[in-house]
Amino acid sequence: MKKTILALAAVSTCAFASPFRGMGSNSSENLVSSRFGKVTTTSVTETKEKGDGDIIDSIPKEQINTRPTLADLNRNVRTGASVPSTYNGKYALLQNALNRLLNASYSYLDVPYVWGGTTRRGLDCSAFVKNAYSEIGINLPRVSRQQAEVGRSVSLSAMRAGDLMFFYTDSSRPHTVTHVGMYIGKNKIIHASSSSKKVIIANLNNGYFLNKLAGIKRIIDVTA
Repeated sequence: MKKTILALAAVSTCAFASPFRGMGSNSSENLVSSRFGKVTTTSVTETKEKGDGDIIDSIPKEQINTRPTLADLNRNVRTGASVPSTYNGKYALLQNALNRLLNASYSYLDVPYVWGGTTRRGLDCSAFVKNAYSEIGINLPRVSRQQAEVGRSVSLSAMRAGDLMFFYTDSSRPHTVTHVGMYIGKNKIIHASSSSKKVIIANLNNGYFLNKLAGIKRIIDVTA
């Protein structure tokens, strides 16, 4: 008998090696426009996000969850969590986990951005998403470039709340992921912003993030 779980995709053997399928190309511009409306993905006013730069991940790979069980993801279920009536069974469990993840991320709004920080007194972009996911039982790597190796790649058109968006924000290392944020729906992400100096919700329509996009990863999903 098959057991239903919410799965964290196994760690990949390679990171993003090149920009996200050329966001400057006409086909990619059309994809962006179909999902986010008219945006500018070139010649965007630069507001550089420092991200997590050269921080080193000291967490051994064996301590990174690769397949958490339903018991892991639904421990301490928050009462009153919003689960649409059309969901049942495994999809209700998935929606519950995503609701808990978003609630955890919102609780960090306005926490100060501190490069290398990992607590509510101050943290950087990758520590923010790591902490949010840890609250639903998933232990991610410490830095964005290694977080980008976890999960399943998804397209802009398939992106949903809870997916992680990775960015190239360091012009001196154009093909190295240096920033991460969490998509929360309605064309918005939540992230620890060095330019705003705190955790904020940002609109993707302004073009900056889409111009820097490296890729999108889904960390949890339903599988049979």
